[in-house]
Amino acid sequence: MKALFFNQSGTGQRLTIFFRITLAAVAGHLISIGGEFQSQSELMKLPGYPMALFTSILIAIIAIEHVNYSIIRLHRRFPFYEDDYLKISWQLITCVLAPFVTIFILATIYYALHGHLILDTMWTADHGWQVLFMLLILNMIFGIAMIRSNPLIERTITYIVHEDGINKINYNDNSWELDRRSLYDLAELLGADEYILNPKKTILRLDNIKVAFDDREGNFMVELTHPQGMLIAVSDRQRKYYIKFFRQN
Repeated sequence: MKALFFNQSGTGQRLTIFFRITLAAVAGHLISIGGEFQSQSELMKLPGYPMALFTSILIAIIAIEHVNYSIIRLHRRFPFYEDDYLKISWQLITCVLAPFVTIFILATIYYALHGHLILDTMWTADHGWQVLFMLLILNMIFGIAMIRSNPLIERTITYIVHEDGINKINYNDNSWELDRRSLYDLAELLGADEYILNPKKTILRLDNIKVAFDDREGNFMVELTHPQGMLIAVSDRQRKYYIKFFRQN
């Protein structure tokens, strides 16, 4: 059942297309019957209900996909498990205000095609508030999905390596995820007590380092406990730090 709502990718959990379409169908139905005095069964029997439902679902899909894409992009720049006023501001602009304006424009076109002016209808009084409320709920749902996909709190990270402009986060269960934030930002989130940032584009978990040594070419290397036997080159500037670390442990 979980697979119907979440899928695991190289960058974490995402709400599936099935779940997003289900949200669009529910939102479309609620908007189609909102602001009317008849019962749901009576409204669903009206000749104009199927077209209104189809249009509302289509608009809802556009809005949901916009929010989904925007939140994923925002999450790469501003982690959703951090309190960041700049992130909140961008989220309100791109994930609430922008889709609300888009929905209003599409609704205006729909009413115009049927010979009505949207300002002369009940849309602004009834549907407008419903749309705004649904967008806020949608942001909350997608935000929770981003928190659930947080690679820094769910599992133990063994090391992170920067390759081809992206970070590969490796876990102790041999799984991995991709992250586009800078190594410096990730190192700050992880904390200096358990992890060390290596200038040679890696972050290492300290208790995952088995031994440090010089190889035959004179490069300072560390061997990791997990994955077993993996060797990573370390900056000579950190030699004293590693020697001190092993003496204390």
